[in-house]
Amino acid sequence: MLPINSIIMYEIEKGKCYERILYHRGDTVYLIDIYGNSMPYIASTSHIQTGLEKGTIQFLEIEPFIIIASEDEILPKHKKIRDKAYDAVKEIISIQPDIYIPNKRTRLVRDYVHSIHETTAMRYLKRYWQRGMHKNALLPDYYNCGGQSTTANRETFSITSEVIKIFNTALNRFYYNSSQKTLTLTYELMIKEYFTEEGIIKNNIPSLRQFRYWFNKERNIKKEISTRHSSKEYELKHRGLTGSATEEAFGPGAVFQIDATVGDVYLVSRFNRNWIIGRPVIYAIIDVFSRCVVGINISLEGPSWIGASVALTNVVTNKVIYCRDLGIEIGEDEWDFCSTLPEAIVADRGELEGYNVESLISAFGIKILNTASYRGDFKSVIERYFSTLAQHTKPFMPGAIKSQYRERGEQDYRLSATLDLEQFTQIIIKCVLYHNNHHYLKNYVRSEDMIADGVEPIPRLIWEWGIVNRTGKLRTVDENLLKLNLLPNDKATVTQHGIRYKSMLYGSKKSLKERWFEKARNNGVFCNNKMQLYEKNIYNIPVYKYAINCI
Repeated sequence: MLPINSIIMYEIEKGKCYERILYHRGDTVYLIDIYGNSMPYIASTSHIQTGLEKGTIQFLEIEPFIIIASEDEILPKHKKIRDKAYDAVKEIISIQPDIYIPNKRTRLVRDYVHSIHETTAMRYLKRYWQRGMHKNALLPDYYNCGGQSTTANRETFSITSEVIKIFNTALNRFYYNSSQKTLTLTYELMIKEYFTEEGIIKNNIPSLRQFRYWFNKERNIKKEISTRHSSKEYELKHRGLTGSATEEAFGPGAVFQIDATVGDVYLVSRFNRNWIIGRPVIYAIIDVFSRCVVGINISLEGPSWIGASVALTNVVTNKVIYCRDLGIEIGEDEWDFCSTLPEAIVADRGELEGYNVESLISAFGIKILNTASYRGDFKSVIERYFSTLAQHTKPFMPGAIKSQYRERGEQDYRLSATLDLEQFTQIIIKCVLYHNNHHYLKNYVRSEDMIADGVEPIPRLIWEWGIVNRTGKLRTVDENLLKLNLLPNDKATVTQHGIRYKSMLYGSKKSLKERWFEKARNNGVFCNNKMQLYEKNIYNIPVYKYAINCI
């Protein structure tokens, strides 16, 4: 069996000869020397088969004229030269075997080729046959792609199993590590290490194109990214995306995702508009199944347990009253429909990790799922919402950060800030209302039964459909009970001046009634292990701030 377009190799007096099989039928085969100046000639099939059986003739394993570049990488002027040459000879290259017979070939060129000279047409044909019998063979000077060949010695490098072992060793040693060497540098180090004798490079070595071709053919993307960068980099940016976040949630309230981001805008104080108070921290909680934003918290306090707990409290807060306090009138069906606790919450390894969250787990049976560090793709729904929120608000807000670094002479965008915290919160609320009630989720993957029921991919409509067809009635809790369980616990001591906690003094009705401070003055400071103080009994302390356990 002599495959068309394959290359055979055999020894001659001056070295080796490489010939391409152009045509084969019966005992007739037409060949062309891929590095010579001669045109195709006829040979005997049986003669070649005998040489293959004896080992005097071998097939060349690698194509020396392989074109690795894609169509987009080829220069337009090279494409123009290639297309002109191919259009000139494309009608006669398929007339086989006449095109390989000298007198018939001359007649075919004269009859069919009129746009170029006869000699030029012959040169195009020879180049076409020698370089692989395809259109890109006519590209200008993609010479010896993958080979160390010259017309003088007709020598090329064969990729054997031993050479492949060297390739693998060189890649593992120089390329697959955190030093992030380029493939070209890896090739040069390989040649220096494995293809030199007494410091001198051997005459016959693999070319960079051969090495690159073999590398691309056997490339392992996972190994490359994991070893040169990190496994987290691969999982986050390069792994295949075969699933969907919606698959994690069977219905509304199954899984919430919570996260915080720093707003790309500077705010001013509402008491003095000349004071710049910094950038807001936006906490948002979103239902994975429906993509409804179920709770938010806008503050100046960095990502912390306090910010997360206020956002969780906002989930069960009466949204009509909450919006009215901020000057926005809404109906109950616009946002209050999703005031419920979930079965599980997906969060970062931060705010919802530690002893503070234990009361939330034990009191309400909520599963807390903390993601691995640097794996924002585990919270893709909330991460995508933050991106959408920035796109909808940033271009229209004064004081917005335009770029990470300001150019020289550019005005400081902080000086353009005019919004205070309350005004910014109003903007975010209106964005949430639009998202929940009108935003069309064009990339949302609906199930078969949702499509059958004609459910539009709008968060509120998906939530309402899910309540009826998936999870049924969801559980609600009292807002004060949730606040009580979200308050952080800590230790405090009773002194003659008050209950001391973090260099501040507090008191309560119970402490005054039971005369704790007199006891502390006469008997010394103490902690009553039967006493537990919560914010509703303590004066001079913000409602949301602390629960104090004297243990």
